[in-house]
Amino acid sequence: MENTITPIYKVSVTFIWHYANDSKHKIQKGGYIQHSGTQDEIVQKFVDTFIGNYTVGNCKVEDLKVHRCERILIIDEWVEKYKPIKNHIDEDSSYDGCAFETYDEEVEFVQTQNPYNIWTLVNVGDESYIVPGFRWVDRDLYFVTEKPFTEENLHDEYLVI
Repeated sequence: MENTITPIYKVSVTFIWHYANDSKHKIQKGGYIQHSGTQDEIVQKFVDTFIGNYTVGNCKVEDLKVHRCERILIIDEWVEKYKPIKNHIDEDSSYDGCAFETYDEEVEFVQTQNPYNIWTLVNVGDESYIVPGFRWVDRDLYFVTEKPFTEENLHDEYLVI
C-alpha cells in the first residue's frame, strides 16, 4: 500500500521588514506547512501564507533567510505504519478508541505488552507527540500497536495535529 499522506514540514525564516517610515524590523516566522515538492517550493509556499501582510504600500521585505525546513512525522503516518490496537477496557477512549490511560487496569494492561509495541503520548510545550516506549515524564496516554518499533525507530516522534 502506497503512502498517500502529504508530508508536513516545520519551517522557520527571518527577514528584514522595511516599514513605510523607513524603520527596519527583523521578523521571525515559523510554523508548519503541508506540501509535496522541493525544499524551495515548500519554503515559498510557507512564505506565501504571510508575506502579503509585509509588502503593502511602501513596505518591502529583504534578506529572507531560511533557518529550518524539516520533514515532520505525523500521527496519520504512525497509525498507517504501526496500527494501534483498540482499547478493550474502555471502548470510548480517545484517539478512535485506541488510547490507554496512565492508571489502574488500563496501564496494567499496557505494562504486560511487548515493550516494542508500547507508545506514549507526551506533551512538549504546546505540542503533543507519540513516541516509542513506556515513558513517565510528560506522559498523557499510552498506545499499544500491532507492529513493533525497532531500535532504529527509538528517536522517532509523531506530531499529533
